[in-house]
Amino acid sequence: DGSAGRVRALAPCAVRDPMGEGLLGSRLAQLDIPTSAALVSLSTSMLEDGTQQWTAVFHSHVPPPSTQASQSAASNGPSLPPQPPPLTNEQLVGCSSTAVSASAPAPASAAPALESPVPGPFPLLPFNSGSPNRLFPLRCQVMRYAWGKRGDESLVGQLAMHDPEFELDANSPYAELWMGTHPTGPSMVLLESPWRIITPLQDWLKLNPALCTSTKSKMSAGSSPGLPFLFKVLSVRTALSIQAHPDKSLAVQLHAEKPSYYKDDNHKPEMAIAVTHFEALCSFQKINSVLENCRACPELVVVIGEEAVGLLAAAAETVAPITPAWPAQRWGRRGSCSAALGSKTPSPRSMHGKGDEELRVERSASVVPALRSVFTQLMTAEPALVEVQLDSLMRRIATTAPMLLAPVDELAARLHEQYPHDVGVFCAYLLNYLVLEPGEALFLAANEPHAYIFGDCVECMACSDNVIRAGLTPKFKDVEVLCATLTYDDSPPQMIPPVQVAPFVGRYVTPVPEFLVDRVELAAGGTATLPPSPFVSIMVVLAGFGCVVEVPGKERSPARADDEELGAEGLTHELAAGAIFMLCADARLLVRSSSRSEVGLLLFRATAKYDLEEAYV
Repeated sequence: DGSAGRVRALAPCAVRDPMGEGLLGSRLAQLDIPTSAALVSLSTSMLEDGTQQWTAVFHSHVPPPSTQASQSAASNGPSLPPQPPPLTNEQLVGCSSTAVSASAPAPASAAPALESPVPGPFPLLPFNSGSPNRLFPLRCQVMRYAWGKRGDESLVGQLAMHDPEFELDANSPYAELWMGTHPTGPSMVLLESPWRIITPLQDWLKLNPALCTSTKSKMSAGSSPGLPFLFKVLSVRTALSIQAHPDKSLAVQLHAEKPSYYKDDNHKPEMAIAVTHFEALCSFQKINSVLENCRACPELVVVIGEEAVGLLAAAAETVAPITPAWPAQRWGRRGSCSAALGSKTPSPRSMHGKGDEELRVERSASVVPALRSVFTQLMTAEPALVEVQLDSLMRRIATTAPMLLAPVDELAARLHEQYPHDVGVFCAYLLNYLVLEPGEALFLAANEPHAYIFGDCVECMACSDNVIRAGLTPKFKDVEVLCATLTYDDSPPQMIPPVQVAPFVGRYVTPVPEFLVDRVELAAGGTATLPPSPFVSIMVVLAGFGCVVEVPGKERSPARADDEELGAEGLTHELAAGAIFMLCADARLLVRSSSRSEVGLLLFRATAKYDLEEAYV
């Protein structure tokens, strides 16, 4: 009925350390809150006499019992047994709304039956004896950036509808779904028992350290209580900005100098895994391809100047004999993941008598200054000049026969339609244009230029929201910083092929320690075992229906485990598109796709990077 109650509990100063016990067991179990209540907030303060005061605010359909009446009843009643011993760490975490005990199903919100009254008004915290819950549902933030797909056309919007409190607006953009602990969009842990509680994930991790990292693992995810990664789902309708993300040292500098634009001091390497047909611009094309595009686009030459083009031509001629094959993009087909992977083959040593690293350094000495000159001249050009030349380019494209148009011209026209007279439109002639198919992944290191163009993807990155922009955006553009910090490397885009770590489980291992991603795809009725992680992880379901079963595991290498060896089934959780779970460290899971589902089950799990054998053997 919307009524609110407030209860204060006074505890002596010598309280148990909440960092070692967990918030629920050490504090909530001491408050006079009915099991049907929905907890709104919890706060603490220290009184002048040294007493610690905890205040809980909640909404309830049933008025909370009177503390005075409870105390009176306790004083007039029979003698009571002593309080039970403190709950252990695993018992403190409670059980999620979707958790069901395989041996003894019970409503998640029901309090345990007590043989006799408990002293005072403090209810006990229920738990699943012998099978502590290690999966908890999350409520995550939806970002409504203007470039996102709208309404139910957005994958993000479709997933958000899994939350019964979310209302979809057909005309609103739903661009990103954030899953993690970044302060811009923090996720919340949902706990139904003993009370409906919404707790910031950051706080939950801080207060339950024993469940965040494997006690048997020799590895460490770092000292910070937050997650080292930020996990996202993106639905892109119009192009994102021409951008790059700073390395660690630059991030610290930018955050100190411009904290209103750069919200944190962390670097942001990232990986995008295509869920649908996904288009992106990333990294500079080979220098000879950039030169060819300049010669075919006189409007671009007017903007950057003949001197920059001359420097480009000289560099292309110098490095031509030592340039590995990577197709020019003007008249060839747009780039693909397989083409990029194939381009990794270096030039044979026997042809040049030099090692790969020596050839790379020699190429960079010529390529980097030339590309820096072209890009800087473009991004710092007078807006009036850019506007005139873009109008000229669009007229030329409109009057050219379709069969004579290059893919790069078609892309430039699309970008101009979305961002008229924006200098970023010319970046179509400088950066690689890639089209990823579902399951293909692109890694973007620090200081690499890129822009997502269209489609849906799962994205994982170091926990940061730092973006240096220079084009295709109405937002703040830090052109000078971007031009000064790019690598200007014309190596092929860095693709991450998945490695199969279990049947139907592909793992994307990145070159950075903050994250890796697992992808599970099952046909209707299929089953897969998701290997455990020694760290907390986040799992999101993108399509289909099914369930996930927590499985008690043996201490052995999960890489050699079969489904039959995993032991008795434990708690079961329903899966549907939009379901998001936090997985405690060492959670062993059996994933099942419903045989009645019209589509297969597709889910992704992100965690800190680890070696499967090293962590558990």
